[in-house]
Amino acid sequence: MAPRAPSVEVACRDGSLTYRQGITAGAPDTVQVSDRFHLWQGLSRRVQDIASAHRGCLPAALPPVSEAGPAPIEETAEDAAADTRAGRHARRLFEAVHALTRTGRSHSSVARELGLDRRPYASTPEPVPGRM
Repeated sequence: MAPRAPSVEVACRDGSLTYRQGITAGAPDTVQVSDRFHLWQGLSRRVQDIASAHRGCLPAALPPVSEAGPAPIEETAEDAAADTRAGRHARRLFEAVHALTRTGRSHSSVARELGLDRRPYASTPEPVPGRM
């Protein structure tokens, strides 16, 4: 049996049964909370499950499309990701890396200037026109 830990008030853990049992045995009055990663992971799965379950409800909730109105533009997940702060930052880095390597600079030189690790993009192909 684990030794008692009466001074522990809150324990942050993942969903493991082993951790739960250990904390309960060692500090039975401790409040157990989920760690940030597993909390977001669980929330995201639940939202995805609910959205999938109600996918059929969406057409009824949308206003009717007028025949004279413009055709709806489908936004891909790639487009949505590119319109985030992280997506815009990645795009600027991507463009900077390719602009500097096109001038003949080495990957190591570019990495040093941009403050990046050279390995992730050393074999990055040239950008495809119309993409990214």
